[in-house]
Amino acid sequence: MLDQKKDIMKVSLSMWNKIKNLDKSKKITIYTILGVILLFFSWWGLAAIINSTLFPTPIKVIPVFFSYLGKGYTYQAIGGTFLRLLISFLISLILGAILGILSGYFYRLEAILKPLIVFLRTLPTAAVVLVLVVLLKPAWTPIIVSSLMMFPLFYQAFLDGVKNIDSNLKDEMSMNGASPFNSFFKVYVPTIYPYILLAMIQSLGLGMKVSIMAEILAGSNTLAGLGRMIQVEYLNANSTNVIALSLIAIFIIVIIDIVFNYIKKGVKKNGSNQNRRAKKTNQAK
Repeated sequence: MLDQKKDIMKVSLSMWNKIKNLDKSKKITIYTILGVILLFFSWWGLAAIINSTLFPTPIKVIPVFFSYLGKGYTYQAIGGTFLRLLISFLISLILGAILGILSGYFYRLEAILKPLIVFLRTLPTAAVVLVLVVLLKPAWTPIIVSSLMMFPLFYQAFLDGVKNIDSNLKDEMSMNGASPFNSFFKVYVPTIYPYILLAMIQSLGLGMKVSIMAEILAGSNTLAGLGRMIQVEYLNANSTNVIALSLIAIFIIVIIDIVFNYIKKGVKKNGSNQNRRAKKTNQAK
């Protein structure tokens, strides 16, 4: 027994030393995986303590999760939710870009829009959905609600981006006789882009959650989406299926987050390479 304990300790120490010697990005990946494992064990323990069919264990949920992934109507529902999310995303992005950039240049407009932005940020989503269900068709409710929730993120991103543009860069471009087109793509876009990318990451996750919630509350038989599927299983008191469908939504949000984080890293890398080239060019001059 003592020998077995020593062997386990040696293996644990060697693994720990290997992890310590890894670079930061690999360490973050390992710790994230450990976090997911811990989350599943916590879920398992909590389900065992509650011991109720209303809160099933991962063993019961995971097979249902994969069975849904093998069915065609699941992807139709995901497609319906994604289509509404995409429409909401484009509406909020366009409005946020126009009003955010204008507010960055005109402080009066920023002051006028400030109460609206604060109002939208504190707006109770469920209440808005219930009001819109009465006033509009169910298909429009998730689009409008998601747009209202995502718009402040894009507005603030463009506003902060414009405000943080280096005045020296603008003066330099104007002194060199650069056209507004060149100034926009060489100065404004690289400065604003990180803010927009962060807003995209935040808005897609938020938009997906709000859209699914709106589909659930809308309760329309003609509305195809993950929220509608969750609502049907909830009405049938099938909590295992509800959690499995919720996991699909979480899985989609995680994939979106990973994709945008990779894009963000690529943008940072390109930005640093451009800065190095610019420094070399200045030194050569």
